[in-house]
Amino acid sequence: MGMYSNLEAINHMLMMAGEHPVNHLEDDSGVDTSVAEHILNRSIKNFVMRGLVNNVYFTEYIPDSSGYIYLPTNTASVYLNETLWSDGQDQYIIATNRGSPPHLFNITDNTSSWTDVMDQTDKIDVKLIVNLDWEDVDSPMQMAVMTSAARDYQMVAQGDPKVDQFLAQKEAVYGAKGKAADIHAKRRNFLMGDVGARLASYRNYHTLRSATRRYPS
Repeated sequence: MGMYSNLEAINHMLMMAGEHPVNHLEDDSGVDTSVAEHILNRSIKNFVMRGLVNNVYFTEYIPDSSGYIYLPTNTASVYLNETLWSDGQDQYIIATNRGSPPHLFNITDNTSSWTDVMDQTDKIDVKLIVNLDWEDVDSPMQMAVMTSAARDYQMVAQGDPKVDQFLAQKEAVYGAKGKAADIHAKRRNFLMGDVGARLASYRNYHTLRSATRRYPS
């Protein structure tokens, strides 16, 4: 859970544009506040859709009796994490989320049923990008979102190029910190293998270390 509230984010944007902070956001406290809220929400969606806020998951599904694969209600987007081929067309399948409740949809074959595809695999491996509320975004990435939103708001409210340059530098710094925190949480490194292999290696290392530790007599 992030440290910054929605009010703190809005006030950060207002102050970066040389405006006074507000005490609350209820009852439409002002036109400037409404504009700042709109820009903040747009920035949050941008970071969420790019999967930068610890909101990317890899999971496997098996279709139900009707051939449908239902997804979490907060699914923002979904992609197949394996190559599956269309029976009716000589091309690989492209999938998306569709409907309410959301389910995995086969764009290539224009169908919601995955029964005919199951002869190619035991389970369908997908990459999920889920939507998060502002309070659920980690603090480092909250700051990255706030800085990006503050830069956009400043250009709308003032359009000062010197302030924009300052905020651009801040955006680069906090963006890098936010991505680093996201990568650390995911334990990802291009020099290392998959997560399961790394965890197994970690366990084996500490098991061997414990077994060979010497104790004083």
